[in-house]
Amino acid sequence: MTNDMSSEDIRARFAEACNLARHYSTLRFVMFSVFITIIGALVAVEFDPVRRPAAGVPLFLIRVGSLWLVLCFAVSQWRIGQLVRFYQRTSYDFGHTSKHPELSVAEPPGNPFWRIPAPLLTLTPFGLAAILWIIALIFFHGAPLWPTPIQP
Repeated sequence: MTNDMSSEDIRARFAEACNLARHYSTLRFVMFSVFITIIGALVAVEFDPVRRPAAGVPLFLIRVGSLWLVLCFAVSQWRIGQLVRFYQRTSYDFGHTSKHPELSVAEPPGNPFWRIPAPLLTLTPFGLAAILWIIALIFFHGAPLWPTPIQP
C-alpha cells in the first residue's frame, strides 16, 4: 500500500477485504449444499430402480457426468477456500501494513497442526463421491450398482 492513500480509502479497502472474506465463506457453504443436493439426486437415480434409465448408455452418461460434477465442485471448493484464507489474512494484516492499528482484526489463535488436515477434511466428501462414481464406472459397465428387485 502506498502512503499517499487517504484514511477513507484505507478504510474502504479494509471493509472490502472483510466483505469478500465473508462473501466467499458463505459461497463455500452454499455451494456445498448445492453439491449435496445434486449428488444425492444422482445417487437416487443410480440406486432407485424406478428412476433408473432402462438402457445402459444413459446410466454410463449419468456416472460420467456425476464424476465430472464432483471434480468441478471439488476444484471450486478448493479455490474458494484459498480466496477465503487470502482475504482473512489480508484483513488480519491490514492494521500493520496501513499504519492504522484500529483497522487490525485480531487473528484467532490456531494450532499449526490443522494447516494441512483442515483443507483436506473439507475435500473429503468430494473424494468419497468421486470414489463412488469411479467404482461405478470401472466395475459395473452399464449395469446398475444395486440390482433391480424381482417383480412377482
